[in-house]
Amino acid sequence: MKNHVWKFIAVLLALTLIAAACGSDDGDSSSSVGDATATTAAPATTAAPATTAAPATSLRVAFIYDGTIDQGGWNGAMDRGRQYLEEQMPGI
Repeated sequence: MKNHVWKFIAVLLALTLIAAACGSDDGDSSSSVGDATATTAAPATTAAPATTAAPATSLRVAFIYDGTIDQGGWNGAMDRGRQYLEEQMPGI
């Protein structure tokens, strides 16, 4: 009997948390779902941080194989991807 009570409490708590997560954060409980006049403010935007140019040196990429590439599977596919990357992006 006590086991059923604890299950009921756990389900009730879970439903309460779900209902709270689905609630509105604006504090205005008078607006309805179908209210066309209710608007939300756009979030404030911030300027992107200044970026620096990429260095002129080549980019180093590492691949870790857990076997030989001639056995096919993941290792062969990763090696074909490595070869494609070397062809398409000079400097790697």
